[in-house]
This record gives sequence, C-alpha cells and structure tokens, in this order.
Amino acid sequence: MLMTLEDVFGLTDAKTYDCYLHDYHVGHSTLRILAHRNEHRDRKMLLFSGVEYFSGSTRWSGATFVLANADETLEAIGLLPHGKALISDAERKIAALFLYKLYKHIELDIKILASRAIIDTSYHY
Repeated sequence: MLMTLEDVFGLTDAKTYDCYLHDYHVGHSTLRILAHRNEHRDRKMLLFSGVEYFSGSTRWSGATFVLANADETLEAIGLLPHGKALISDAERKIAALFLYKLYKHIELDIKILASRAIIDTSYHY
C-alpha cells in the first residue's frame, strides 16, 4: 500500500492534539500514544505494533505522523543493534517495517520504527 505525506492516522486537524507516550512494552513490541484535545474530551489512542525503535520526547504537541522515505527508514534500521544484518536484506525489511515520524515539527524529532500503526478503538480510558 502506497502512503503519501498525509497523516497516517487520518486525524482531522492533527496538529491541534497534545500527545504523550502512554506506554511502551518492549517485550510485546507495542507503543501507545494518547492524543487529546479540547480538555481531554477528544481522545485517540495511537497504537504502534511490531516496534523495533523509538526515539523522542514523552510529551509534545501535534499528532501528524507520516511515513519516512526509504533512505530514512534504512538509516533507522541501521541504528538497531542487529540493523547491519537487516540492511543486507533491506527490501524485505522495508516491506515489513515503516518509520513513522512527526511531520514538520520544529523542536522535536519523534521517530518510531514499527510494522503497523492504527487508532486503537478498543482501548478504554
């Protein structure tokens, strides 16, 4: 599936959300970010699965996540302890891993290397 530079979650006015890292379970390779606005009345749980790498702050403004290009994704794979071996098998890995990043944020560099990102509608706040 081909992705564009649009918000991968399809949030309306994604830049108006405040976000914080809700939980990161290394053993389960899952990371959840709570995105909220309007004094917490509008909340979305962003779920990343198959997480191999996370870099960034624990709180920020804006929830516009986009897919990085192939070069940036390969660079992130190279940061993994086992990344050098993965780069030799890059085409297969690129198909399985995506680098999600916060789009056009001046102060922050949030990056998540994961196999999937969805809005978790089953999560109860």
